Amino acid sequence: MKKIKDRQCLLLKTKDKREFLTEKKNYSLLLEFSKKFSLEVSVVKIKKATILELSELAAAFCNPNHLNEEITYELIETKISQIKKPRNNIIKTSGKLDEYIKKEFLAGKIISLKKIKRRFSRYELTDSCLCNHIRKIRKELESEGYKINKDKTEYNII
Repeated sequence: MKKIKDRQCLLLKTKDKREFLTEKKNYSLLLEFSKKFSLEVSVVKIKKATILELSELAAAFCNPNHLNEEITYELIETKISQIKKPRNNIIKTSGKLDEYIKKEFLAGKIISLKKIKRRFSRYELTDSCLCNHIRKIRKELESEGYKINKDKTEYNII
C-alpha cells in the first residue's frame, strides 16, 4: 500500500460501487479478472490516495467490508466499461462459435486458440471462454466416435 500524490493510476469500480486504485502497469494482469467480475477499469489522475499492490488488491476485493477512502480523481480514459452484453447476444455468439469450431473440425482443418481468437476478436471473449468452447466441441465429437489429435496448441480430427 502506497500513499501517492499527483499521479495517473488504474481505478477499478465494482457493481456495488466499491473503488480500488492500483498501478497502471497492472492493467494487462487485470484484464481477465476485470471481465470475470464485470469491473469498470479506468485510467485516472489522483491528487492524493492509497494505491494497492496486486496482493493487497485481491485481499481488499474479496473483503466486502473493505473501507474505501474518499478518492478525488480526474478521469483520463475508460479502458473497460461495465456494460454487460444482453443474454440473447451471448447465446447467439456462443452458438456461432460452437458451430464454427465443429465445422472446422469436420472439414479436417486444424483448430487452435490463436485462430479462434483472431476470428472472433470482435466479441472480446476471454481465452478461458474460447478454450471451453473448443473443449466442449472436442468432447462432443469424441463421444460421437471421432478421434481428436492434440499437438501442442492445435487440434484436428485423425
